[in-house]
Amino acid sequence: MPKEAAQAPEAKLIFTHCVKTDLGTRDVRLYWGDVASVPNENAVVIVSTTAHSPFPTGQAWRAMQAGFSELKGSEDKFQSVLTLCPNSAVWPMSEPLAGDWARLVGLPTFFPPAVLVGPRVNEKRLRRVFVLRMLPKHQANPADYRHALRACFVGLCAQESLDLCTEDEGGVEPSGPYRQVVMSALAATQGYDLGQILRNLIDEACVWLKASPRWESVDIAYWREGIDEEKARTELLGELDFEPVPNDGSLPVLIGELEVNIGKTLDRLPPGKRHAELRHALIELKITLERPQQTVTELGTASGRLAEAMVNWMSDQLKLARPRDFATGIELLGTRKSKKGNARDHWVSQWFKSYLHTLRVLRNESAHSQGIEAGQFPEILASGDLTVLTASLNRVLALQQDWLKESEDKA
Repeated sequence: MPKEAAQAPEAKLIFTHCVKTDLGTRDVRLYWGDVASVPNENAVVIVSTTAHSPFPTGQAWRAMQAGFSELKGSEDKFQSVLTLCPNSAVWPMSEPLAGDWARLVGLPTFFPPAVLVGPRVNEKRLRRVFVLRMLPKHQANPADYRHALRACFVGLCAQESLDLCTEDEGGVEPSGPYRQVVMSALAATQGYDLGQILRNLIDEACVWLKASPRWESVDIAYWREGIDEEKARTELLGELDFEPVPNDGSLPVLIGELEVNIGKTLDRLPPGKRHAELRHALIELKITLERPQQTVTELGTASGRLAEAMVNWMSDQLKLARPRDFATGIELLGTRKSKKGNARDHWVSQWFKSYLHTLRVLRNESAHSQGIEAGQFPEILASGDLTVLTASLNRVLALQQDWLKESEDKA
């Protein structure tokens, strides 16, 4: 009897990269495990298939069918949104592929690369599945891989627009713009270098979020049998070449204090939906700090997200409208009068605001810590800058605990 295929475990978050957009900060997240366990609510999922199959196939597609029963037997219901062809304005070919195109289309087992979409899914966590039909490495080159990713984005945007038009006409129950986009490590079993695939996916996801900032995240899931979560993280970060947090100076001590302060803040934070965003951000940073090796990007991203969640929480406590962005929210916390000119009972001090702005700036810069901008001094974040970040966050969390204690005393 053939050996039964191993099942991927429930996906765990192993890396986060933040992206600054016109509508605020968005996330590119890397998960290790089952792609079908990543969707939260009303997500769209992208999996890949080979250009030598007319229907969706492969590990990620089988995982989606196992996770969502409605997808079983739906292979023949997928329709083309966008198909690669010569002289396409949105899906170019490399010169080698263009030269080989006539031969490829003459093969009886060849199906042109395309962005396919399935019917709407009647599941709370899942809205649609897209399939990116791709060429294996021996029939394409790295440029063709990148072109396919960009074409996939165009296809998603086209289908999203059609969905919104249909909803506006009353054809289906309104779901609004796409929010969570989930994808497998596209074409990971078709001969491409894994490190290059992940770099391309993360880079392209950043572009997608900047171009379509209503999307809140692009989540990438990858799994390989025989590798556990910790080893996967070590390997993947090695492939991605992200800068690790240095283990020198006072930084390890400050990170230890940060773990203690997170625990104290969680203990004081009341239950309830009103505090859910702040609680989630605290837990996310806690998980980041518990990893055996953090990266500069992760530490800055999680710290900045926590600071932003705190600003949103304080805005709610002071009966202010939810801020449109991080920087504006910080400034509004310090206003002593309302728009109508009435004096406020409470506001945030200038020095508290300065700590929050420090965290905001370092969060943004940590997202670009791998790049060096000519002429900028200093060129990149160093361990001293991370010391400032962790010290600022420790002080902010201590003030947060004081705020919560005052609230308890008044209750």
